[in-house]
Amino acid sequence: MPEKNPGPAGCGGDAWTAALSRVGKVYVELRYSDACKAAWSRMSWGEPGDIARVIGEGGRTYQNKVHYDTDTFSAMVAAPSPSTAKACVLLTSGVHACTSPGGTQHLTEPPNPPTPATPPTPATPPTLSVAAGTR
Repeated sequence: MPEKNPGPAGCGGDAWTAALSRVGKVYVELRYSDACKAAWSRMSWGEPGDIARVIGEGGRTYQNKVHYDTDTFSAMVAAPSPSTAKACVLLTSGVHACTSPGGTQHLTEPPNPPTPATPPTPATPPTLSVAAGTR
């Protein structure tokens, strides 16, 4: 299988999460397409420079860096089943971690990163009125 992006290759439509790990605040998923018999790594909540890597049969590896924002995904590796691949991250902090090989259970995807809190709108101060002739 040549290196491919899951979306344009038509493999994103039936994709599911076959393995999931959290490393600090970063999530790494092994995504799998039954139709394409392919797997890839997806990272969420990363930082620019962090790397998502997929490792398939025979050590075939593809990776991609977070260039901006907080997420990225690797190219696909051929995988006859999710158990023949795993997803890894290499963070700019030097931390390296991997999921276990994929399983058969469709796992819940990680939550979206929290949005920055919007500061509360200051309340309009009450208007004080002073009656004529009073102090």
